[in-house]
Amino acid sequence: MTTDGDTAAGATGDDDRNDDVAPTTPTIEVPASVRRDERFVPRVTGLSPEARVRIDLTTSDGAGEWRSTGTFVADDDGVVDLETTAPEAGSYAGRPTVDPDAPTVERAPADPMGLVWSLAPESDASRAFDWTPTGSHDLEWTVRPTDDDAATDAAATATEAEPLARATTTVHHTDPDVERHAPAAGHPDGWFEPAGDGPHPAVVVLHGSGGQSVEATAALLAAHGFAAFACRWLGADDFPEAPREVPLERVAEAIDWFRDRDVVRSTGYGIWGVSMGAQLALHLAVRDDAVDAVVADSGGHVRYFGGDTGSWTEDGDVLPYVDRRRAPPTTFQSERDGATVGRELFTQMLEAADREERDAATVPFEDASADLLWLSGSDDANWPAATFGNMLLARLDALGYEREYEHDVYHDAGHAIGVANDPTTWRPAHDDVPVAFGGTPEDAASAAAAAWPRVLERFERSLADPR
Repeated sequence: MTTDGDTAAGATGDDDRNDDVAPTTPTIEVPASVRRDERFVPRVTGLSPEARVRIDLTTSDGAGEWRSTGTFVADDDGVVDLETTAPEAGSYAGRPTVDPDAPTVERAPADPMGLVWSLAPESDASRAFDWTPTGSHDLEWTVRPTDDDAATDAAATATEAEPLARATTTVHHTDPDVERHAPAAGHPDGWFEPAGDGPHPAVVVLHGSGGQSVEATAALLAAHGFAAFACRWLGADDFPEAPREVPLERVAEAIDWFRDRDVVRSTGYGIWGVSMGAQLALHLAVRDDAVDAVVADSGGHVRYFGGDTGSWTEDGDVLPYVDRRRAPPTTFQSERDGATVGRELFTQMLEAADREERDAATVPFEDASADLLWLSGSDDANWPAATFGNMLLARLDALGYEREYEHDVYHDAGHAIGVANDPTTWRPAHDDVPVAFGGTPEDAASAAAAAWPRVLERFERSLADPR
């Protein structure tokens, strides 16, 4: 892995690298390579003072093209530093802050990673970036003068299409020494071994109700020293296709198989779950006192279902749940920008249930032995994860829970906080039906950047001293 100090300097008109570029030659300074979660600061130098330029960023995830752009004004030294310079226009240039009749626009703050997280798919807006677990992709940077302002004296006669500078950054999805191992029998997803001698502390990663693979997240955790297992609990082996009567003991068996690997530490382990996967993580921590840490990303501690059965079974018995049919039938038709909003549905179900039903449907996390980090966005439109987190922490307070527990609420972020630097512009869909996650791309990116080091810190602290 290279460090942020390895810089690819873009030269005028071609892709050659030249460390002896004259000061008046426009150059874009970006790392030659980074890991997916590493922050860096793009800079353009060699411009005329107060020159206006457009920076375009393109990449491909193998399934399609992604693009972002921003227009920037150089400082008095002819430098555009994305650490301190906000875009005038572009893919993260700001948003209206008042009503449409008075369209004042709040300028986006400077953000060195803005062009990265604001990458958007050219087609199929519902498609998230396709992270190959041990692969890489190239970010292609291009600097151009704008139509109304020549960026340098040399570019005064250049057309808009002629680039002033180019550079490439290779983004590695994990460290090169991370090794993927074959999954357990019947499971499509594998586990990842970090570099160095084991045994390594273990983390299990659980996807949400959409069933998407979380191998890329597990691979990234391995880059930070954890043996990490992407545990598929829907659509694999004898698991159901949807979260209906998922047997907790079958998930536990898969985890036991992973923890029995020679390079995996046999003592306490951590679990990171997203959405319904976070609820599953709570259940597993209650079942197994070897769970030392749970990171619950946009989770819910109250069991729900809308049909004639529940999401989870234990020893063949369906665990109690709050019935979705208690809510008004029109609630689920609530929409935001044409996408279904589920939050009001779950809120009304919770309010409609009596205390006995709510208590029976609550995961008794107070019986666990794990530290807890709950992550939520205040604008989660999928379900009220922030409310769930507050309710659970109040319960743990009242019952004198002895392990550490924290709730980080990210202002105006939506559902599924995720990993730092990931594109946040896509619009999720379940079975081709748009689903509102809430938040904005800007707030989602800010939340992920703040939450990712908290996730790593939680696992590092909780798993440092095996019990």
